Amino acid sequence: MDPLPSKRDLKALPHDQGELIRLLILDPWFRIVSVLILVVVVGIAISLPKIWRVTPPGFQPQVRVSLLNLAQAWQLRRSARHLAANGSDEEAAAAWRAAVIKNLGHLPTIRQALRATVSLPNPPAAALEQAAKLPAWLVALGGTNAQDIGLVAQLCDRTGRSDEVYDLLHPLRDELSREDEVLYLKALLDRGDGPAYRERWERLSAESAQNLTLALYHAAYLAGWGPLPARDDARRRLEQALEDPAQRILATRLQLLDFEQAQDPDNYAKSLERLVESRADRLRDHLGYWKLLAQAGRSDQARTLAVREVGKPRSAKDAILLADALNALGLPDQAHLTLRQFTMQQGGNPSAATQSVWLKRAALLSAAADWRGLLEMAEELRAVPQTARALGGWTDFIEGRAHHMLKHIDQAGASMQAAARGFFPSPRIALEVGLGLKELGYYDKAWQVLAPLEQPLKDVPFYWQVVFELAEAMRQDPVLLLRAATEARRLLPGDDRWDFNYAAALLINRLDPARVVGVTRDFLARMPASPHARVNHCYALALNQRWNEASELLSTVDPARFDEFGRSVFRLCAFEIHLAQGQTNLARLDAAEVRREHLFPNQTRWLDAALRDAGLADLIPAR
Repeated sequence: MDPLPSKRDLKALPHDQGELIRLLILDPWFRIVSVLILVVVVGIAISLPKIWRVTPPGFQPQVRVSLLNLAQAWQLRRSARHLAANGSDEEAAAAWRAAVIKNLGHLPTIRQALRATVSLPNPPAAALEQAAKLPAWLVALGGTNAQDIGLVAQLCDRTGRSDEVYDLLHPLRDELSREDEVLYLKALLDRGDGPAYRERWERLSAESAQNLTLALYHAAYLAGWGPLPARDDARRRLEQALEDPAQRILATRLQLLDFEQAQDPDNYAKSLERLVESRADRLRDHLGYWKLLAQAGRSDQARTLAVREVGKPRSAKDAILLADALNALGLPDQAHLTLRQFTMQQGGNPSAATQSVWLKRAALLSAAADWRGLLEMAEELRAVPQTARALGGWTDFIEGRAHHMLKHIDQAGASMQAAARGFFPSPRIALEVGLGLKELGYYDKAWQVLAPLEQPLKDVPFYWQVVFELAEAMRQDPVLLLRAATEARRLLPGDDRWDFNYAAALLINRLDPARVVGVTRDFLARMPASPHARVNHCYALALNQRWNEASELLSTVDPARFDEFGRSVFRLCAFEIHLAQGQTNLARLDAAEVRREHLFPNQTRWLDAALRDAGLADLIPAR
């Protein structure tokens, strides 16, 4: 390596070159400034790009932030704690919410932002509106642990979203805290479920019953559902509460429950008008009025009022509620318009709430068999790629469904293949796609979607029902059929349908003769007139080699009462019985009428082996 030039060497250079090199090499301040500039440039280069993932691996939509975002979030959290310590609770809550915006993947910050907002005595409307965007994200990111559910329920209660309080707390109804029990009771009455409210009220602790807000709710319950002598006093209690500014809005809203229960649209309208004047009305309050008008034979008036609300919903929940109401009033085009306008307003917002509106749009279009409309919707969804990616394989599925129904076979096949290979934002959506693929006849692709759902949905009866129906349709895997029937029966004990299906699956697999004959016997005792129950019990008796009993029972069944599949089952059972009793000619006739496309592979192998052993191999079709 060459040595640095000496001062003599520098003097030998032309003046301007010498000064430049002296500055570059010998001036220490220049070197310091150069290093600082380099540090700044490198710092900017690594702190501004949003390259740091803050959501868990595999979570969608993925969130990435910059180092600057992380630093700002840290500073905002620090400020929030300082403000809270000084008693500035409202400003502290605002700082926590701002910190969430800087780092959406930090669960403790999200929880604290909600907790700080909910604890404010009178939070500003803007603060509640901003905080209301966080619950769905918190549940998606952190799962459904009881602590988060209770926190989200408190916020939903503060923002008047009692339907969401119910959705959150109902699955946990047997393990609620005292605070959540009060919220759940209020949500039950807001739904108009007086009997369920009464049952929970009778189990409520004396301390919780002293809650002032809940006392007003109980007056509303007595007014609408209580014994007749108590109703007038309860209504007077609600009227008195109207004089208290702090209770006026709640009392008015509770009066709506009473008037809805009494089917009194005129008084309902008066209370609703008071809410409108106070700017405290909610969409669901108007929905109740339209329902009463329709029940009173004033559907035209209800439709006129409902159409005025198209385009107004600001939340996904309200958009879906309005669409359902419009559809129920016979206005499907307006229902779809409401949903379409909401999704267009959301642009590329990939949130779970926005996804739910796309799902509802597809459901309405599918129910109306508007396949071209569904294809157009799929194209609109493709135009917002962030949301399309967040919905994953569902986007491909609805596109494929539209192509399938429009007989675009090649396009449908390509879309369904993409759907089966894609990911899904939730097991529920994946189950919907798996069911749709099954119904359209894409059995292999349906199983490709459904198989990975066993672990998350192992305790969901509907999942096993779909798997059972798929295994039954595919006619390939009798073990899968039995497993699905066993799991569904475990989850729904005493359900006749699953006793029947479980027995049928055991018979198809030719397993556990002693158990299956007990199941079919008990089912026949409950359904003695059912020909299907009789054939199943005949089959079980045959499996236990109780040939005479089986033959006697089979003689009471008319095969003409069955469809082709049922007749094949009947004939297969009759073949086994007649063959065992030495009635070879009857067995030949039975075997000839069995339609093999209705059999599982193991049943076909058993039948072929029995035909060979009986010298009836000529009935075995050529391969």
